[in-house]
Amino acid sequence: MNTLVRVLAAFAVVFAFGSPREAAAGRIPMYQLYNSSFTDFFYTADASQRDLAISCCGYFNYGPVFYVDDSPGATGQPFQRFFIGAPLSEHFYTISPSEASYVVNQGYVYERVEGYVQPAPILDAVPLYRLAMFPGPNDILHYYTSDQAAYNAILASGWWGDGIVGYVYTNPNPPPLPATFVSEAIPTTMSWGQSASVEVAFQNNSSATWTPNIFGLKRTSENSSVWNVDFVPLTAPVGPNETATFRFTITAKCVPSGCNIAVPKNFQWQMANGSTLFGAASPADVITVGPGSMFDGSPPGPAPAFVPYVQTTSRPYTPIPPDPY
Repeated sequence: MNTLVRVLAAFAVVFAFGSPREAAAGRIPMYQLYNSSFTDFFYTADASQRDLAISCCGYFNYGPVFYVDDSPGATGQPFQRFFIGAPLSEHFYTISPSEASYVVNQGYVYERVEGYVQPAPILDAVPLYRLAMFPGPNDILHYYTSDQAAYNAILASGWWGDGIVGYVYTNPNPPPLPATFVSEAIPTTMSWGQSASVEVAFQNNSSATWTPNIFGLKRTSENSSVWNVDFVPLTAPVGPNETATFRFTITAKCVPSGCNIAVPKNFQWQMANGSTLFGAASPADVITVGPGSMFDGSPPGPAPAFVPYVQTTSRPYTPIPPDPY
């Protein structure tokens, strides 16, 4: 057995499953390494595997080249790592189940998950491109980059473009996500069991685009759960300095023992990225809910009039007196 084959055999054993990645919060670096002896680019988010590849197997470390999420969050997909031995002797990475199934059928062995990659643009995520070339007979080489200029230059040099694998980050820290309350329109009183349409608006003061379904409006800890709504997702992208207006329906639900009295209920909302609240919250307003026409057998009346908010210099959010309920 020649030296190269012994190194590859040792590499396959050492990295067959990898060591558990240390727990980390948020984004983690993806290290890029290369071995010119058997033309393989190796990517790992585990510093111990990086160091082992350098010490045992002759890889050269190019350092972190992009960042991935340490946990899947709402939308992240596992960045799966595969390896095949001689004569190909190369690693392959994908978030696609169909690609994963294909390479396994071609003889690749699944090794581990190297963090999580987004399947679509989110916040400051950029495309991760994959390229391929054939350095020699019975050999293949895959390269991954988040640099579009580098991708175009490598394409021009004769490599094949595999397109976008997913979306990763070039910055280890997420951008700040400030949000400013703009306005809301709510009733001041409701009957138990009654539904009402409400409107809440926030401005995106960040440099990132809020993406549909991931970003949305979430009730704060001060907001009563009586409204039967916890999260209202965005339905369209909201760019920097644009305003997101949420129109949704609340219902004043109650339990039988609490439907015969009038109770003030909190109404307060805040922008959220998944389950994480950010930015300024709306004013901690109150809607008084009490007995109404539903108790004498007749259907509830129309929803109370909206209470728009206007900005003033003395009080940022002053309610206009409502029509009598």
